[in-house]
Amino acid sequence: MSTSASSRPAVGSVAAARSVPVRPVLLSLEPWDQVWRRNQQLASRIPGTVFVEPSPPGVRTRRRTVDGVTVVTTPKPLPFRWPAGRWLHARLAARALRRITAGAPLVTWATHAYHQPVTRAINAPVVYDRTDDWPAMETDPAAREAVRRLDAALVRSANVVVVVSEGMRGQTRPDAQLVPNGVDLTAFRAATPRPHGDTLRAGYVGSLDPIRIDYAVLEEIARVPGLDLVVAGPGTPPAGATSLGIIDHAAVPELLLGCDLLVAPYRTDEPANRTSDALKLYEYFATGLPVVATATAGFERYPDLVIPWPVPGTLREACVAQQANAERRRAVARGADWSARAAVMSGLIRALVPGE
Repeated sequence: MSTSASSRPAVGSVAAARSVPVRPVLLSLEPWDQVWRRNQQLASRIPGTVFVEPSPPGVRTRRRTVDGVTVVTTPKPLPFRWPAGRWLHARLAARALRRITAGAPLVTWATHAYHQPVTRAINAPVVYDRTDDWPAMETDPAAREAVRRLDAALVRSANVVVVVSEGMRGQTRPDAQLVPNGVDLTAFRAATPRPHGDTLRAGYVGSLDPIRIDYAVLEEIARVPGLDLVVAGPGTPPAGATSLGIIDHAAVPELLLGCDLLVAPYRTDEPANRTSDALKLYEYFATGLPVVATATAGFERYPDLVIPWPVPGTLREACVAQQANAERRRAVARGADWSARAAVMSGLIRALVPGE
């Protein structure tokens, strides 16, 4: 796979505004809402970031400031399923973002293969933050091929490719930069768990996505006598669980710390899980609590710090045995604070702008 600089936007093309701070333009498939994932955590820590939400149908550009971040939706006059719709959206988005950033040097921060047309229209240096194996996540063969082509084009043309795991490097480029997921340690240190009585409480926080998560495991855990499985996040809750629905990101540490064990049953038959880096891993480890996980999505790196599924013996016995490793789990989390991840990402972005 060629990674020649001739196929990428020229870094020198943004040299004109050296005295104006760079504006990272983060293209997101997720809205800025209660659920904070990697995009929100990094954007909130990198000054000047413009967070571009998915576009609803319409011809207006919308702009607001949330948590100190400029959040924008760009025009979408035609459906994306039409090639003309994608072409027009890319150009209108580029025009709107150039206007909003008022001549500042830009770096386009793509987070999905679908963003490739917009990166071309903006014509600024590009960081491709490849957080998942996007082609593998498509179930329709035609969609998978379309995403594969866009993904390959972005990998070739980006000035910098960022991956979340060493396993993903082989899908991209040898010079890909490793920036794994992380955890807001300050929030976890400030949280106070609420007592819940003698019932064993298991917790799951995150998207309830049947493509990534093994519902059969969650439902089996929910059936364990004397155990209450509490789940929080978007998606359909598993049968037998106590569902809190979508909760604000600020409430996550208190919820997790109020449990006795945490569960992460990622599907082992899903190819995208093999190179992913679960954000849950760092949040769960920050609590020090025992963690039940399948050997994928990054948890396979810590076989001595997690309880494997299927659990040998009873859950209660396995939890007692894993309590001795609480500090080792916290140590992993301490090395993964979002502030440190943001500093690395910010450095990669600003290195693309002369004078930064």
